[in-house]
Amino acid sequence: MLVIAGLPLMFMELSFGQYANLGPVAIYKKFCPLFRGLGYGMVIVSAIVMLYYNLIIAWTIFYMFASFSSVLPWEKCEEWSTISE
Repeated sequence: MLVIAGLPLMFMELSFGQYANLGPVAIYKKFCPLFRGLGYGMVIVSAIVMLYYNLIIAWTIFYMFASFSSVLPWEKCEEWSTISE
């Protein structure tokens, strides 16, 4: 699917937007008003993916700096996981 559909559609969208100097919402609205929702869908999916990847990067940075402390937060199991005696 990547070779058959993904890459050709990506290159078509990039060249189409580059040629018209418009964003995804405006280009599909101008090209075919029926496809206007496709531009909005692309923007929404890009925003969701951006939020997801930023969250992963934030976790990575947090745990990287947390690992430099002398007592690690995940070193001991607290009351939530096992019964301490």
